Amino acid sequence: MPGNNKIYELSTGESVNSLTGFRSPIDEYRAAFTDRTQLFLNYYTFQDRNALKRTLTRGEFWDLACSAAAYLSDQGLSKGDRIVHGFSSNTLSDLVFRLAAVLVGCVPVTINWQADDNEQIVYKVELTNAKLMVFDEGFASRVEAIKPGLSTIRFIEASKIEGYHIANRSTYPELGYADEKMITFTSGTTGKPKGVSLSHRSYLANKLTFEKYFNMSESTQLDLLLVNPLHHTNSSALADWGMRRGGA
Repeated sequence: MPGNNKIYELSTGESVNSLTGFRSPIDEYRAAFTDRTQLFLNYYTFQDRNALKRTLTRGEFWDLACSAAAYLSDQGLSKGDRIVHGFSSNTLSDLVFRLAAVLVGCVPVTINWQADDNEQIVYKVELTNAKLMVFDEGFASRVEAIKPGLSTIRFIEASKIEGYHIANRSTYPELGYADEKMITFTSGTTGKPKGVSLSHRSYLANKLTFEKYFNMSESTQLDLLLVNPLHHTNSSALADWGMRRGGA
């Protein structure tokens, strides 16, 4: 559709930065994961009508993110590079690579696994100039179908990073709140989906808004239940809130 072949920027005022005590988004996430023993995530999957539960502490989740970040760095990805998230459902790997992207400075690009056909996926990859697609087992057949039309992008199955070496990162990119954090897309009901670039400042504004609305202090316990697909902006905002708030 003419006029849609661009990424739209959605941002908040610079004054939002003054409401956080952190110099960089990376400092904020690192502080939230300081207590490695703290329970962070109960991840449920369903197999043969049975619910399977995997529990991760903040330390365990951080180590997975560091492994994913090490892989991204070893593949030559760096600040500003965009990574398409090709997942077939809400997965642990999706969350892991979102935190890994922060540690490297990369930018996740969401795919609507419920509505995007292969043409739409190729369109999103090309529009964002993505360098890599990370995908899960359920998305593998779609990856094989679109590979012939995407010669400039690399592919990695997300499960492989759990066996990758854990890098105790001592250096991080110079990342500011004005830098791009994520690209999401509209549903495309009036034409091709529109890509929207969201900054780290936008997600900081989400966090501050939630905590102001619910009158939360630093010590308030936060429990989140994510049900909506992670390619939706609300689940993305809530997941990010949980990652950057210690005790969630």
